[in-house]
Amino acid sequence: DRAELARMPGSSIPVIRQPFGEGDLLPFWAYGRPQVTRCHDLADDPDEDHDLCGTPLESALEEVLRSALAEVEAPADQLVRLGLT
Repeated sequence: DRAELARMPGSSIPVIRQPFGEGDLLPFWAYGRPQVTRCHDLADDPDEDHDLCGTPLESALEEVLRSALAEVEAPADQLVRLGLT
């Protein structure tokens, strides 16, 4: 009942959006290995040996992502899914 026809942010590509609500079952692809946030400076660490989560770089990149999503008018629930609220 919550599905709606929307557009891919910043484009005319149609998508069907089904926002998840509290108590909804997780989709099949969400089971398995937990997602972990990682942050690397590929110029200085091309082998991704040093995770920079929790550093000022992570905060700066989150702000860049927030701005990019706002620019393409991404739905607010996208920010929630990405943990950017």
